Amino acid sequence: MSPLIAGVVLLLQTENPDYKAWAGFKEGSWVKRKTTSVTRQHGKSEMEATFKLVKLTADKAVVQISCDLFTKNKRESQPVRLMEVPAKAPPPFKFPGNAAPKPKVLEGDQELKILDRTIPCRWVLESWAEGSTKTWNSPEIPGGLARREMKGADGGSTEEILALEAAK
Repeated sequence: MSPLIAGVVLLLQTENPDYKAWAGFKEGSWVKRKTTSVTRQHGKSEMEATFKLVKLTADKAVVQISCDLFTKNKRESQPVRLMEVPAKAPPPFKFPGNAAPKPKVLEGDQELKILDRTIPCRWVLESWAEGSTKTWNSPEIPGGLARREMKGADGGSTEEILALEAAK
């Protein structure tokens, strides 16, 4: 990449909301989530994943992800992996010409009961002809995600918090 193009790319970068969702927490903070999916083709499956902030710098957050899949009474542990979340990210790519249809978007505020606490959240509902996704986020939760519900023609999924440790 030429120095001129690299400079333009750096200038266009914006604050990464995924980094911001971790930046307010101390290293060692974590959240454990359970995702339950039901589809016509595969039936019910569950996944439990723990996301732990292992390193935080001004340039990036490093999150350790450990995950277990549960299908047909079988537990399958996935290899632990690290995910780097940069503080700055390029702007979203926009397809020229015939872009994908835009979802209908609704937003609002709602308090959710999570574990033994009531947590204020901001929710966003995106709806397409094929289905919808509703996401609740809160700055009080490491990584930001409080809950997610996805619905489609073939089924859906729910992602919720099982446990967390949020050190600020």
